[in-house]
Amino acid sequence: MTSGYLYFSRDASLKKYVKRLLTLDIAWTILEFPFILYKCFIINYSDTNPIFSVFDFFKALLWGESYMGSWFIHASWMGMIALNWILQYCSKFTVHILCVLCFILALVDTSYQSLILGTGLGTAWHFMNKIIYPSESFILAIPYLYAGKVIAERKGKASICYVLFFSFILFFEAIFSRRFSNIGMMFNPRFEQFLSLLPFTVSFVWWLKEVSWQVPKWISILMRQQSILIFLLHQPLIMLTYKCTGLSMGGILYALVVIESIILATLIIHASPKYKIIKYLY
Repeated sequence: MTSGYLYFSRDASLKKYVKRLLTLDIAWTILEFPFILYKCFIINYSDTNPIFSVFDFFKALLWGESYMGSWFIHASWMGMIALNWILQYCSKFTVHILCVLCFILALVDTSYQSLILGTGLGTAWHFMNKIIYPSESFILAIPYLYAGKVIAERKGKASICYVLFFSFILFFEAIFSRRFSNIGMMFNPRFEQFLSLLPFTVSFVWWLKEVSWQVPKWISILMRQQSILIFLLHQPLIMLTYKCTGLSMGGILYALVVIESIILATLIIHASPKYKIIKYLY
């Protein structure tokens, strides 16, 4: 949603946006390609349905998650292409209907999956998920990118009210979903991501645009580069640190990984002028 807000807040270039993310995606796919193969053909291999491993392989490269954290990059550039195409050829009413349908597909894939298990749709849905996960793809990105667009078109208090209204709807949906899901309230990621990050992030970005506070350019560039690298580094580092130290998943392990991510990201940025190829990592 924040990506959509920032994109539609200015006269952005779709070609530049997609090229930027696609370059980043290709660089990390090459770097973690052995892990992608291991995940698809060893960890997720099915003796009864070996062809599913082939589906998983191509799905991982295009949709869902291949290397850890990749689903967000896949969803962002594919979702922006899809949304721009929808906005170009569909009426506003049709856009709203398509966004609602995309959101429903994503919810059925997560909280409400138990509603179709054991029915005639169960097998079909299981096969569909072997190809693409609506909850981890451009299907979910479309309604959120569009919501960011709507917020960008509303100025001042109107944008804040829209975010709060959207959060209010999601709050009741998250509570309602507990009737059909084994995920408890404290372990449901939507309570954290949708209800706190959503209004805070968009409101904070809007506030930064309204104030006259200027950040030195070198600091903003460094923070942007660091944030990209930390996002893409921290999940593999969690698994590596867990294997090497034996620490349980929790505060100490995560704090250690944050420090490792910052240090490694700093080293990559510092070395990139000498080894220009590693610039593609951020």
